[in-house]
Order: sequence, then structure tokens, then C-alpha cells
Amino acid sequence: MPDPRRRQHGAATLELALVVPIFLLLAAGTITLGHALIVRSELSSAAMVAARAGALTGRRDQASAQNLILRQLGADARACVPLQVIVGQIVLLDSQRSFQVTLDCPFGGGVGSSVMVALGIPPPRMVVSATMPF
Repeated sequence: MPDPRRRQHGAATLELALVVPIFLLLAAGTITLGHALIVRSELSSAAMVAARAGALTGRRDQASAQNLILRQLGADARACVPLQVIVGQIVLLDSQRSFQVTLDCPFGGGVGSSVMVALGIPPPRMVVSATMPF
């Protein structure tokens, strides 16, 4: 007659084998989402700093804005490869001239991004814009 304790031990091992991959996937997704939110906040801050610097100093060219943004992002810039910086001057409805900085980031950071690539899912794009009158 088979031992019932041995049967229960096998059932626990099977349950663990089914639950652990799901748990790890949820943990990786949570970590990736948290990292994406941090990077988006950093992108927003960098765009605002670049727009303000361009409006105050008069240096409204692409290279100046991009250098400032990359310095502001630091290590978080690696999550956005290639980071596209778009600068331009716009005129608002009340004839106020403004300097606008737009950042386009294909987010490739975090633990879950490698899983998304393996599944053939394209990276999510984060687009952040900041405008400052001058």
C-alpha cells in the first residue's frame, strides 16, 4: 500500500512548480513597472529643466538640450535607447512665444523587458513634453 505522506509531498512539489513561475513573472512585471514610473518621472524632470534652460539662456538648439537632458538623466538614460530629443519654438494662442522640448523614449529597462523581447512584444514608448515661455 502506498504511503499517503509521500503522495502529499509530491502534490506540494507539483503545486510549487506551478505557482513559482507565475509569482516570478508577477514580481518581474511589478519591478519593471516601478522602474518605468521612475524613468518617466526623470524624463519629465529633464524635459522641464531643458525647456527652462533654453528659455532663460537663449540656447535653444538640439545639441544643448540633448546634452543637458543626458546629464540630468544620468544612468536612467540607458533605459531609453535611442532617446529622441525634439526641440522647437511655438507660438501660443495669446501670441506668447514658448520653447518646447519633447522626449521620445522606447523604454527598454527593467527585468520584464527581456521577457517582452522574447515574446516579440515591442517596447512601450514614453513621450514627455515640456514648454516654457520666453
